[in-house]
This record gives sequence, structure tokens and C-alpha cells, in this order.
Amino acid sequence: MDEDRIKHNIYLIENRIRELLSQIQSPGLLNGKCGVSLFYLYLWMYTKNEDYREMAINILEDSIENINFDNINFSLSTGLTGIAWTVEHFNRNGLIETNGAEVLGDLENDCFRVSLNLLRHENFDYLHGGLGYGIYCIEKPHSEEKIKTLSQIAQIIIEHSCTTSFGRTWEAKFNKRNANSVEYNLGISHGIPSIIYFLIKVQPFIKQNNFVEESITWLKSVFYKDNINSKIPERIIDGIKIPQVSKLAWCYGDLGVSTSLLYAMANQNNYNDFLSICLNTIKRINHEYLASMESGICHGVSGLAYMYNKLYNLSSNTSFKVASDKCFNFLLENENINSEDVSLLDGLSGIGLSYLSALSNKKASWDRVLLLS
Repeated sequence: MDEDRIKHNIYLIENRIRELLSQIQSPGLLNGKCGVSLFYLYLWMYTKNEDYREMAINILEDSIENINFDNINFSLSTGLTGIAWTVEHFNRNGLIETNGAEVLGDLENDCFRVSLNLLRHENFDYLHGGLGYGIYCIEKPHSEEKIKTLSQIAQIIIEHSCTTSFGRTWEAKFNKRNANSVEYNLGISHGIPSIIYFLIKVQPFIKQNNFVEESITWLKSVFYKDNINSKIPERIIDGIKIPQVSKLAWCYGDLGVSTSLLYAMANQNNYNDFLSICLNTIKRINHEYLASMESGICHGVSGLAYMYNKLYNLSSNTSFKVASDKCFNFLLENENINSEDVSLLDGLSGIGLSYLSALSNKKASWDRVLLLS
């Protein structure tokens, strides 16, 4: 991995984002200005260049000041909850004194109310549905009110679970492939693993202490048993697991799901199982496969590079380091610096944050919004 080239590409990305900054319409976390502000925050942390610190704060303040309250949703991904998450993250890193509740004002209660309503209607999607408020709440400083809120969210999730002979799970009721089918979504971006991640994080506040283990037991029960290339399906529709080989990505498949749960569970009972799944993905990394992918974090090469680098830092297994370097090297050769997409999830801000992780040993806590810490 050529660190000098990575540094060069980071500065090319910064210049490109600066060129496009006035064109960014959305204030959102994963699709707009808040995500860009995170790139500048971590670029400042790495370089200590005060210009980047000012850019980070100015972009965040602009996101807040220009919210179109007539045309914004409550979600973590693109809406008010995501803006509040970003404010809390800046606050935790000492850049601002304002917190998310102060920015939202009376809308804080509206976000919570909408979240509970979505959860009661079994919309557990953390990016666009009810669980996003819980992820925002985790980012807040410890308080009795935070514990109460997280407990309330967890209780609703638990109440709407399904009991099976293999453990507890949640049927997908939204964004289904077939309206009349029984579906289970196994992606970290929209499905059951994100629920499990949340429950692991709030486990100290849940009365049913065995619930996390029951849900992981169910998840492992639906793994492919004899598939040497892939263990975790993307979906189960009317009992049929699809696809036969899941994608390598953050959003769906073996690597994203297992990396997230590894970081959530630390050294609990299932740690080695999920680490083995991550190791098994490395054999699929080759030039042809990488060439078929996009560049962004969500389902692109920078997401793979970032996760393999995290897995190396977690396990010290050099196989992950080799895989990460291979992905970064491919990205350096093929990335489109002139992209019009500056977002965190799919665009240049996320790619820049991925590059920064390769240069710094400092823990990058921005990835909590991707359920990777």
C-alpha cells in the first residue's frame, strides 16, 4: 500500500468536495452535508490543519441553519435524526458545545415519537425507519434519560419479535421483494443484524438477558451449511435463501454483517465464528471481483478496504492486512476522483474517510453510524 499516493488522493478528494460544496442540497448524514462535515472533521484530526477544522464546523452549521423543515424526514440516513447524530459526534470530539437535543428543540420529541410509532408498526430499518433514533441515542452522553429511552426502544423491538424453534427473529414488513411473502432481511443496512447490533449495545438495560443470544442463535441457524463461498444469505423469502452467494459489501453479506457483530459483541461466545466468516471472504478478493464493484463505502471497494483494515486492527491477523492493502491499491488505481457524488455512504466523503483509516492508528468512531464500532 502506497501511503504517499493515499495522501495525494485524499487531497484530490478534498479539492473535489470543495468544488462541489455549493451544489450539495441535502443536509443529511449519509447523503449530504453532515457526512461531508465528518470527512473534514477526521481530516483535521489527521493533519491538524485548522482550515479543515473550520470547514467541518462551517459545513455542519450550514446544514443546521438551512434545514427545510417542510421537506425533511426524521430518519438517521437523510433526515433530522442524522443531523442530530452528527451534532452529538462533534460534541463528543470537543469541536462544539451544542448537542443534538438543543439543535432539534421541540422536534427531538417528535423524532422519538415517530421512531416509536414506526417500531410498533414493525419498521425496524435503522437507516430509514424506527431504529435510527436508537442509534442516535447511543451516541448521546450517559444519562438516566438515555437509559430510559434505549430501554423503551428495546422493549418494543423485543415485543415484536417472532419465536421459532431456533431462537428469536423479526419478519420483514417493509421494503419486501414480494408483498404477500414471509421475508427475513439479513442485511446490516436494513435487516435483522442491525437489530441484533442495537440489542447488544443496550443489553445492560434489557431485562431479558438471554435475548441477544437467542437472536444470534437464530441468525446462525439460517447460515448456508455447505456453501464454501458464502455463509450469510441476503434474504429469506418463503423459506428460500437468496442469493446462493451473497455480495461482499458493507450493506449485505458475510463481511458487513460479521464485522458489525464482531465489534458489537467484543469477546462474547460467538466471536470466533464470525471472525472465521470474515477470514473466509478473503479468498473472493481478486482483480476481476473488485473491478465489478463501485468505489463507495456501502457496496464498493472502499468499504471492503475499510472493514478489512478494522478486522486487522481487531484481530492482528495479517491476512486481513493483506486483503485491505489489496483493496486500497485497487482503489488507488481505479477510483473516479471526478465523481459528482460527495456523500458518505456512496461517494467521495466515505472514500476519503476510508483512506484516512489506512494512515492513522487512531480509532475512527465516525463508523458507529455504520454499526462498525
